[in-house]
Amino acid sequence: MELTGRFPNSSYVPSWPRLVQACNLIDAIWRDDLKNVRDLVIKHPRLLHEMARGTEKCNWGPPMSYAANLGRDEIIRVVHEFGATDLESAIDRATLQSKVRTALTRMVLAVIPRFSVRSSRSRISG
Repeated sequence: MELTGRFPNSSYVPSWPRLVQACNLIDAIWRDDLKNVRDLVIKHPRLLHEMARGTEKCNWGPPMSYAANLGRDEIIRVVHEFGATDLESAIDRATLQSKVRTALTRMVLAVIPRFSVRSSRSRISG
């Protein structure tokens, strides 16, 4: 059955392997399974910047925004540390779902850059 003629291109996943990755990632986010989320983004770093569902467009967005919808603060922190950049979308999604603590935590990540102890010491001494 040909799906491309019936649905917009943004509504299907490009391959079976990508569909499996999307299902595993979404399942781990829903279960608040930090280890599996971490393992998936280490093995497939591009997942950080693609829609979590594997489609071209998705209201829930990439993994950080998807996790923000559910108030999964630790998952958000980890994917941010691994390079996820959709902070504004994550804040919007958290706010939309009344996850105020999650939204405020994301705003702090967006506004206050993280400094290593080493760079902080050099700024103080220099």
